[in-house]
Amino acid sequence: MTEDRVSRVVVAVVAEAIRDAGAHGVVLASSPRPETALLERWFTAAFHKYRADELALWRHMLVRTPVDGYTGTCAAIRDTDLGPGTAQIGVPTLAVCGAEDGATPPDVVREMAAMIPKARFNLIEGAAHLPCIETPEILSKMIADFVDENGLG
Repeated sequence: MTEDRVSRVVVAVVAEAIRDAGAHGVVLASSPRPETALLERWFTAAFHKYRADELALWRHMLVRTPVDGYTGTCAAIRDTDLGPGTAQIGVPTLAVCGAEDGATPPDVVREMAAMIPKARFNLIEGAAHLPCIETPEILSKMIADFVDENGLG
């Protein structure tokens, strides 16, 4: 990575390779209620229970998503391998994910962070795949702290 162009990196719910991403597409294409299975991977049980109105909006988005488009995206994610370039990231990096992420599991994100020499891994309790929705204040604070710690605040 060219440090004169990028001085810091934040990666949220991302990994260098997500081999089971194709499974999301299979679920969507083959299940009678695929959005239910996907939403269980994306959000915590607490979100399902206490924020049902918001969950309904995400369900609405999923049922309107073209199956071919979603499965194509899943295939692209499955077939992408960022591993060779990941270890070359030479700038401070914050890698974060939700503790209950069923789409990009914490161990996968932690392994990616371990590949980056100057990376730090943060786990967000009470969040699954979309901490920007479930716990935006926590994610924002993690990013703000990272920015401040690295002299960008």
